[in-house]
Amino acid sequence: MNEHDKDFQHAQQVADETAALTEQVQIKLSDIAFDHFIQQISDAQPTISERLKQAAQLLDQEGF
Repeated sequence: MNEHDKDFQHAQQVADETAALTEQVQIKLSDIAFDHFIQQISDAQPTISERLKQAAQLLDQEGF
């Protein structure tokens, strides 16, 4: 194997390692974003919209 082939092989290995690390970082960031989303949902108090309350009042008035 000549020097050019060795350099190319090394560059290819570095590129492969970089791609693998990039994928790991993206997965980790996705996990963090999902965990944050779940935390926000868990902490949020459910609220009923004013429009839904009005619709329920109308149904009550009509005897439903």
